[in-house]
Amino acid sequence: MVDFLKRAFGAEESGVYRSPDGTIVHAKVRIGSSLIEMGEAQGEYQPMPTTIYMYVENADAVYKAALAAGGTSLSEPADQPYGDRNGGVRDPFGNEWYIATHISDVGM
Repeated sequence: MVDFLKRAFGAEESGVYRSPDGTIVHAKVRIGSSLIEMGEAQGEYQPMPTTIYMYVENADAVYKAALAAGGTSLSEPADQPYGDRNGGVRDPFGNEWYIATHISDVGM
């Protein structure tokens, strides 16, 4: 997972704790100004895929990088009526990443 995040989103490792067999017990990675913490499924802790909506400077470029890193498209980047341009990618582990760039303020 950490390798995918590095290739797809330019994530930087802040710290990784591995079990003796190499499984990631706890990892911290930075994507932009956000810190994401995770661990690999093991034993009684089974996979729990999630959905993350994150802002980046260029949603189109990051979407393409996520596909090149092994993600599959959920939706191509498109302008949304709420002022974001976003697209979605599922990573090889089942997590969904919605990648957005805010393009305009919309009154509500």
